[in-house]
Amino acid sequence: MDSQGTPLLTEIIPKYEGIYPPETIEVVYRYLRDRIDSLTPIVEANERAPLITTAEKESYEKGERGQAIEKKFQNNKATKQALDDCKVVWERLIDGTVHLCTACGGKISKDRKQAMPAAGKCKECQEKKGLRVS
Repeated sequence: MDSQGTPLLTEIIPKYEGIYPPETIEVVYRYLRDRIDSLTPIVEANERAPLITTAEKESYEKGERGQAIEKKFQNNKATKQALDDCKVVWERLIDGTVHLCTACGGKISKDRKQAMPAAGKCKECQEKKGLRVS
């Protein structure tokens, strides 16, 4: 662990020996760390700041700019969800289960994991849900 209590890459790689090559785990590890580090201050700032200013509230009450406020709300919500999703995948990476599909329990392919480090579902399960697959 580093000084902030974050597991080191060298502690995580052995958990995936024979499952993924070290390079794949490194891609996932760095992607998640960077994503969590970049999204956390944004989410914290969004939580501290009011969703709308007094002027925006007055405009909204007059029937103006409702779409802008709704878009701001949706963006804040999406950013928080992205952070939460990354934290879940991070925990799975640390506990040695990031290679398993959360839907069927099968293995997520190396190619999919490298293309989409935060993927929680295998390609087949992702397609069954009708969601885009990278």
